[in-house]
Amino acid sequence: VNVSNEIVEELDRVIQSFDIHPINVIDEQSDKSLLNRQVLERFPASERRTISSIIQWVPPIPNWNPWIASNIDEGPLSTATMESISQDLQRAEQYKTENDFKFRSQERQNLPVFTYRQQILDQIKQHNVILIRGATGCGKTTQIPQYILDDAIEHGQGAFCNIVVTQPRRISAISIAERVAWERCEELGSSCGYSVRFESILPRPYGSILFCTVGVLLRKLECGLRGISHIIVDEIHERDINTDFLLVLLRDMLNVHPEMKVILMSATIDVTLFREY
Repeated sequence: VNVSNEIVEELDRVIQSFDIHPINVIDEQSDKSLLNRQVLERFPASERRTISSIIQWVPPIPNWNPWIASNIDEGPLSTATMESISQDLQRAEQYKTENDFKFRSQERQNLPVFTYRQQILDQIKQHNVILIRGATGCGKTTQIPQYILDDAIEHGQGAFCNIVVTQPRRISAISIAERVAWERCEELGSSCGYSVRFESILPRPYGSILFCTVGVLLRKLECGLRGISHIIVDEIHERDINTDFLLVLLRDMLNVHPEMKVILMSATIDVTLFREY
């Protein structure tokens, strides 16, 4: 805009009369930072902390529900000891004398895996990692978790036994949990339950079995693994990124927590490969 010099001079006089000082326009070519570099206070350097990458594990403990990862604030379990809980579980198991329970127990004994029941239990007690290979239909998926739980309850250690069993698919986790609950003459949510994405029927806090997908267990591991005694990874021959990552985590956890019990199961598996791993 072309403005006469007289107008410019008149404007300058008016601005000066009002004691207004024009701002300095920064050259667009100059590269200046808007950050304030003024140091207000100096603080001592903080100590560098080493963050552990190993997931923490704790066996079943009093006043803790492992399936929801929280304390038990109400009810008799909030103050009960592990020994008293184990005795209650043992008495409840002894009361199962219905005809249906006897018939279903006989069906379980007819499965091929029943022949190796005691051998499997002995190996689990002696070692922290077990590889089990069995043909499809032998009953390993439904029976081995029950063998572990029943043996613990029978020996008065039921409260110290909480088992997680992973399945590659959600439909498998649900259907197997329903089958196990049927064999035990129970409703889902008693000694057996399942947890898949967007759907869960969780079992009791002590002396129980949870069937879940690998993804659900990985999410639980984000906050640590407390209150779990046995981890069973089923169908490990179905290699995917979640299962492989889970095995890496479990291997590192076993180096720090050798008391953990990990059971790997599959119908077709290269035993040598996993033994070396």
